[in-house]
Amino acid sequence: MGYTIKIGNGIRNVYWPIVGIIVIQRYITPEVFFLLNVMVLAYIVANARSVAVNPMWGYWILVLFVVWGMLAGIQSLNVDHLRDYFRDIYYYVNPLVFLANGVYFAKMGISKSKYINSLIIGNLIHVLIFDFQIVMGWDYGGISGYLMVPMALLLLNDFDEKNSFGKKVRACIILLYIVPFAIAFSRTSIIVVLVIYLFCALKKESIRKIPKIFAGGCVLLVVLAAIFNNVLDEELRDRYVGKIENSFNEISFEQNWDDPNVVTKNWRGYEVHCAIEEFKQGNPFQQVFGFGFSKKVDVGVYSYMLLELLDENGRHSTTIAVMHNGYANVLMKLGVLGVVMLLFFYINIIVKAMKKEKVLQNGEGRILAGCVLALLFMTYILNGMFKDVCYYSLVTTIGFFGYRVKVGQRKVQEKSLEC
Repeated sequence: MGYTIKIGNGIRNVYWPIVGIIVIQRYITPEVFFLLNVMVLAYIVANARSVAVNPMWGYWILVLFVVWGMLAGIQSLNVDHLRDYFRDIYYYVNPLVFLANGVYFAKMGISKSKYINSLIIGNLIHVLIFDFQIVMGWDYGGISGYLMVPMALLLLNDFDEKNSFGKKVRACIILLYIVPFAIAFSRTSIIVVLVIYLFCALKKESIRKIPKIFAGGCVLLVVLAAIFNNVLDEELRDRYVGKIENSFNEISFEQNWDDPNVVTKNWRGYEVHCAIEEFKQGNPFQQVFGFGFSKKVDVGVYSYMLLELLDENGRHSTTIAVMHNGYANVLMKLGVLGVVMLLFFYINIIVKAMKKEKVLQNGEGRILAGCVLALLFMTYILNGMFKDVCYYSLVTTIGFFGYRVKVGQRKVQEKSLEC
């Protein structure tokens, strides 16, 4: 009976509009998903008793980035660059909308457990569809990027038992979540989960558990290594090993770029190399404040490696609009000052969240800081917030806990919302 009740409490304590938004994300274009979130935000704000003028720490910095990039880009704007100009505006407004949605989910009284349950259920539907596609032998896309935040929160085991799922149910959900991670072997997704989990889990009172965690991790690694060597076929095994071996080289921008093989294996690093070389050619004003929106980076003779690299007229182009390294993107569009302010945005939230956690003692400051730390890392590897496929669960979670932690738990009304 207790087992059944715990399942029911978890299902009942869910805000279904969030579940719907999460599920539909994979089946519509990023532009339509953005417009959907704009409409959701407009509806919530229109029905809110008050507007959050300064919803979370540093939000004004991201607003400033949009205005700044637009003004800086006007100096070199022409008809051929209009598409790039408006695309960059969209990329930089995207996280503003997702963060604001998270803020207003918190402001309207959605509790911590209800929000987390909604993330888990929404992404669990993704996982079940994903597993079904595998069983049926259909084409499927990677979904590990959707699962990073809910997976980390599931591992934390920091739940209100009365309003969430039981331990056995959470264990089953975790096992289902592991399948997409194992198939995709996305190093970024795995590292993000570990960053959020470890940052939130290793409290002062948990330090004594480190030896047990380390021993358990070693045992798990031995088991996985045995499975790796005896179950996986050689081609798949080589693919995993190659990913691990090339993890650090492919993001380094100090290599021999005269060798096409090096460029092929380490394209991300080559992008940054090209950006830095082009950045050096800018005048002092451009180096400090950036080239503005619509700025693209010339990758030169190696552009043939990107078959999809076409300009607005369908001709092959030698320039790219977005690099994997988000800091390099910000450097080109907003200059050194933009990179410094972005780092300040991340670090300021982490520091203030941890200070607030000492007062609140509810774990929410750690969740916020862990998610922001993960985003700081992802900005270096996978562009971070400023792109079309923005990480909805991660960015919205930062907005949700960013508001709750800033105003303090006592000021956030916990009320039940009927869907």
